[in-house]
Amino acid sequence: MLLALLAQELVAAQIADPLVGVWVLDVSASTSTGGMPSASTLTITPSGSETLRFEIRDTFDGRPQQPWGFVAGRSGSETPVTPATFIDSVATTRRQRRSSALILKKGGVAVSEMSTEVSEDGLTLVVTSKATAPNGDTVSGTSVYRRQPS
Repeated sequence: MLLALLAQELVAAQIADPLVGVWVLDVSASTSTGGMPSASTLTITPSGSETLRFEIRDTFDGRPQQPWGFVAGRSGSETPVTPATFIDSVATTRRQRRSSALILKKGGVAVSEMSTEVSEDGLTLVVTSKATAPNGDTVSGTSVYRRQPS
């Protein structure tokens, strides 16, 4: 029992930022008015003292997509997305310790707004989004991710 408590304290100390970790999409708890991946893994790692690296690996209809990602600051400044496909930049603003706001852009035009919230226990990440599809339709959704053990 004591060993388990010490292990929990060690993990908590290593995760200074509640966003840092490997998160897997809980498809059954997620909703979308448009398409949604059949699987998704979001890996967030520290990248300097004030930035985080986001890597997204999605699978649609059993077909893994090319991973994409970005390094996000906390002040709303734009950073490039690589590889640039459906978006080419993102601006991230940290609202509180467990929440952020993101604006995803293509060609300088905002195409999606997202907000993230990590649960108080640190085990669930909820991403709400509102986007404009290429055909002009508005698409919205809530993606629920579960933290994976490290």
